[in-house]
Amino acid sequence: HLDIHTVESLTLALERYEISRSLAVARDADAYILGTEWWLRSYNAKDKKRWQKGWEVPAPGATWAVNLADRDRLAVAAYGDGTIRWYRLTDGRELLAFFPHIDMKRWVLWTPSGYYDASPGAEDLIGWHLNRGKDQSADFFPTSRFRAQFYRPDVLAKMLEIADEKMSVEVANAEAGRRPQAVAITQALPPVVEI
Repeated sequence: HLDIHTVESLTLALERYEISRSLAVARDADAYILGTEWWLRSYNAKDKKRWQKGWEVPAPGATWAVNLADRDRLAVAAYGDGTIRWYRLTDGRELLAFFPHIDMKRWVLWTPSGYYDASPGAEDLIGWHLNRGKDQSADFFPTSRFRAQFYRPDVLAKMLEIADEKMSVEVANAEAGRRPQAVAITQALPPVVEI
């Protein structure tokens, strides 16, 4: 069963029980970004799904607001989980996520790979959740444990301009004279002590 919603004579099919929450229209009216309960979707004016590979992005919570930024080059979405996320409009790839804490003092901004910038005391708000199998409890490792590798405000400063994480890291490394570090997070985990 599909629910049908109409936007300026454009009919968009949604999944059963899916509710549209927000809509942004490009300046040339050629693209639409639709935020729903479960997805962030992009369409062009002819109802063709804009993102060829992964044209819909799973939402981490209800998509309460969407907008287009940087001359319609980026999509920005505000979610029910409290995050604001930036996406490359051409393919829907997530670039950045921002979490402003409710205390209005702490915040954290990060890339999908884990490069981050944060206010004092906010480094432990995000981290890596590592499942150990169905017979063991999962572990959580806050980003503060990996500060030397992932605290990279210089990378985040390049993300919206370059709109590519790998290239942003390369440019930031070149400007700072840093050597690239390609260490899998599972290899850099601190030891887990059981009592």
